[in-house]
Amino acid sequence: MSQDLPIAILGGGILGLTLGYRLSAAGVSVALYERDSIPGGLAGAMDFAGLQVDRFYHVILPTDTQVIDLCQEVGVADCLQFRPTRVGYFEQGKMYSLSSLAEFLRFTPLSLYERARLAYFVLYCQRFAHWSALDNLPLEDWLLKLCGPGLYKKLWKPLLDSKFDDQPKGLPATYLWARTRRMSTTRDRAQREQMGCLIGGYQILANALVKAIQKNGGQVHLGIGVNSLEYRQGKVEGLNTERGYQRCQTVISTLLPCHLQPLLPPEVVLEPQRYLGIVCLLLKFEQSLSPYYSINITDRSVPFTTVVETTHVIGTENMKDQTLVYVPKYVAPDSAYFSQPDDVIAQEFFTHLQRMFPDFHPAQVLAWKMLRARNIEPVHGLGAGSQLLPVTAPVPGLFQTSTAQIYPALVNCEAVIQLANQVASQMLPQAIAIPQP
Repeated sequence: MSQDLPIAILGGGILGLTLGYRLSAAGVSVALYERDSIPGGLAGAMDFAGLQVDRFYHVILPTDTQVIDLCQEVGVADCLQFRPTRVGYFEQGKMYSLSSLAEFLRFTPLSLYERARLAYFVLYCQRFAHWSALDNLPLEDWLLKLCGPGLYKKLWKPLLDSKFDDQPKGLPATYLWARTRRMSTTRDRAQREQMGCLIGGYQILANALVKAIQKNGGQVHLGIGVNSLEYRQGKVEGLNTERGYQRCQTVISTLLPCHLQPLLPPEVVLEPQRYLGIVCLLLKFEQSLSPYYSINITDRSVPFTTVVETTHVIGTENMKDQTLVYVPKYVAPDSAYFSQPDDVIAQEFFTHLQRMFPDFHPAQVLAWKMLRARNIEPVHGLGAGSQLLPVTAPVPGLFQTSTAQIYPALVNCEAVIQLANQVASQMLPQAIAIPQP
C-alpha cells in the first residue's frame, strides 16, 4: 500500500526507528524526523578520543529476544557477541567478587541467614509472574517482608539510595521485581554471568533500521528538528520543521513528554513524569581497571552509583586494545551536579576510584569525558500499571508514545523494542485504514 501523505514520526531513537521500520514494512508511508545528525538517540554513538563508543553504557542479555530478533531481521546479527563476565561488590572500603555460587556462599558482608534470604528473594521474583499484585505495594514494605530488616539495611537501602539520589520513597515493588527477574537470566546453572553487545554498539542497529525504512520506501530526515505542529480545526495536519512545512496524515511522537509539551496547544497539558538524570565519567585506559564488568556499591561514602568496564563485554580487540570504563552517578534532574564544572566532578570521582582500586592513579587515564543527561530514566509511582497506556492521543491527529510508557520493565533496548512492536501492532489497523487524499 502507498499513501501520498506519510505518517510523521518524531524522534530517531531506537523507539522511533523500530516503529518506523514496522510501519514501513507493512506498506505504510512514513517520514521520520530526528534533530540530531545521527540516528539512535541515547543509544547512539559518539567519538571519544579516536574511538566510536556508546554515549552511555548498554548491555544485551542472552534472553533479550526482542533485540536479537530485530538484529536478525535487519542483518546485523553477526555483530552480536556474548561473553562471561564477573560482578564486584564494594562495601566498607573493601572489594569482593560476587561472580559465582561459591563466592556467594562465602560472601561475608552478609550473614548466612541473610544470604539465604537473598537467595529466596531472587527465586521468589523468578517464580512470581503476576506483577499487577505488586503495582500498589510500596517497595520498602515488600523488601522488609521478604528479606528482613538486616538484609534491607545492608544491601537494598544503600543500593536504592544510590540509584535514586537518596529519594527512593514511593516506588512500587515492581521496580526491584523487574530488575531481579531480568538480571537473574544472565546466569547459567553455575551462577556465572553472561553479557552481550553489538560490536560497534547500538549505532549499528540504528543505522541498519534507517536503511531498512528507506528500502521500504520510507523517509528518514536526520539533522532536521520539528519546531512546531501545524493545527487545522484542532487537528494536527503537518509539521513546521527547520527545512520548512511538511504536511502529513498523522503524527506519532516518540519524544519524552517534557519535549513534546512545547509542541502542544497551551490548553493541552501532559501528565507530569518524574525522571532520573545521569552524570557519567567516561575513562579510557591502556590496561584494565577492574576484573569486573560492573560493581555493586553499598559504601555510601562513594558518590557514584557503580563502575562499569564495558570492554569486558565489547573486548579490547574491538577498541584498539584500550579499556573503556563508565562511572555513572544517577541524580535528580535538578541536581547540583549538572551545574558543577567537569573537572571538579572528575577529581571527586578520581579520589574515590583510588579508594576502590589502590593501584589506580589519574595519570593512567589516557582520556576522559563527562556525559550528562537530565531525563534518562522514568520513575513510576504506586499504581502506575493501571494508568499507563502504550500509546495515547493528546490531540486529534497526534499519537504519543515514549520510554515513559515502559512499565513494569525497566528502560533498556529490549523493553524499548517491545514497546515499539506493541505500538506498531496497535497503530497498523488505523494507519492502513487512512484513506488516500
